[in-house]
Amino acid sequence: MTGTDKLPELPIPGKAFVDRLITRTWLRNDIGHPAIAWLLVGRPVRESEPRYQREQSELHLRAMCQAMGLHDPEDPERPLDSTFIGSGPRLFVGGVVVEMDYGHPEYLLQVDQPGPAWRRHALRGGPIIVGIGLLPVPRGDSTVLMREYLRYSRANAKLKIGRIGVHGLGSVSRAGRRHQER
Repeated sequence: MTGTDKLPELPIPGKAFVDRLITRTWLRNDIGHPAIAWLLVGRPVRESEPRYQREQSELHLRAMCQAMGLHDPEDPERPLDSTFIGSGPRLFVGGVVVEMDYGHPEYLLQVDQPGPAWRRHALRGGPIIVGIGLLPVPRGDSTVLMREYLRYSRANAKLKIGRIGVHGLGSVSRAGRRHQER
């Protein structure tokens, strides 16, 4: 499937599913290029996971992608950082807590411990790319491992991406309930 997936509208998963997801963040800061913050969302590798659970998890992740307007990376020959389509402001930053609006009317996804440089970049309005991986995310968080995961997932049409921004500051809840200042 390509683009926004021509699937019927899928129900957006709730707290029980998103609490099991993992997130990885890193700041790509190559010389001669603007810094880009990455946020990867996916499910962890689980040993001996039954096929039906893998398929159900992929459907839930696709529903999140659909709700956020994420797409397949456009041109496989272009760098992944340059192939995004805007998905709008989706992050809420409150001190060290960062949560993402993934389209559910009641819950937010908590981002696992983004570093201070990543948060500063986001708060300054720097580009942030979110990637939702439809394949299990491997253990470890090295940038090299994450780039290899992105490359492999992209080559197998198991990655959806978009550019996001900061929606609001403060008053985010650790309980995952949607609270925002308007």
